[in-house]
Amino acid sequence: MKDDILLELYDYCEKKYSKKEMTDYLNKLGEKIPYHIEGIDQDNFIRNFMDWFVLERVMPETGKRLTESYVEEHPELDEETKQKILNTKNILATEFVVIAKDGLNLKLKDRKNGNYYLVVQVSNNPQIQANTMILGRIFPWGQIYRFAGVMALAHTPMILDPDIMMHHYEKKEIERAESIILSPSTKLTAVLNKYPSQWVDGICESLLIETGGRKNEKVKNIADKLVADLPVIISRLPEKSKEALKFILQNGGYVKYNLLKDYDDEISWWWNNHPPKSTIGLLRLYGLIVVGKMPQGTKLFKTALIPKDINEELKMSVGSFLR
Repeated sequence: MKDDILLELYDYCEKKYSKKEMTDYLNKLGEKIPYHIEGIDQDNFIRNFMDWFVLERVMPETGKRLTESYVEEHPELDEETKQKILNTKNILATEFVVIAKDGLNLKLKDRKNGNYYLVVQVSNNPQIQANTMILGRIFPWGQIYRFAGVMALAHTPMILDPDIMMHHYEKKEIERAESIILSPSTKLTAVLNKYPSQWVDGICESLLIETGGRKNEKVKNIADKLVADLPVIISRLPEKSKEALKFILQNGGYVKYNLLKDYDDEISWWWNNHPPKSTIGLLRLYGLIVVGKMPQGTKLFKTALIPKDINEELKMSVGSFLR
């Protein structure tokens, strides 16, 4: 199933229910759905109704949601996709503030409890920008979230959350750290010695290395640990991170960063306090890849690189990883 899950489930719904049946449902249930808002325009009202009907409503005739029926009727789906579809029932409805926007990627903060969510839009909504307040619903889809309905948007010249300013600061600092120049022969220690201390300490903690002492000593300990325990470290990675590492390795040990666009890469600046949990972020946290600028022709491109010493060790000691 494609990631635009709602479109496919809408198609499935249309095949099960005629236009007359859906109109009857809309007239009978429209004002009873838990997300009915007075004054909402007709298009958004119908869209919210359909999202609720497809993802949340338990059908009286079957005692199941449409998503559950869809999974039962499509046994060819792999287990991961089945679980993703079934997990769409875990709807979170609340008031969010957009902390940051990067293309289709949104970092949302729940204004009630302060939790953060990475939401990927199916298409760009220009009305949604950093500092937009959203009354809406999201559902999990693997490591990310998708919108299950937006009931209202609000904009204000005031900064709604201090995290918006902090995210701007972090983004600038991350860009500065990622400006390091790389080459295929770059070794891990050369990069780590130029890394911010927050990142070095975060890597140390992820590898169970003491964070006390001089930076160059910690860098040496990281490099030694990776060489000594590489198979164990690789085994701890989730499958998606292994897949991304394998992709880079099979492409000569480095790729233009935009080729990793299908992998979640969310990171913070404070690796020591908020270690990355994303697919690419975990590879960076374990020191398996570094990100910087690599010259190709007359231009510099943002690049993900497996450092030369790690690259060689991967080929020698983790041969099964490539198969």
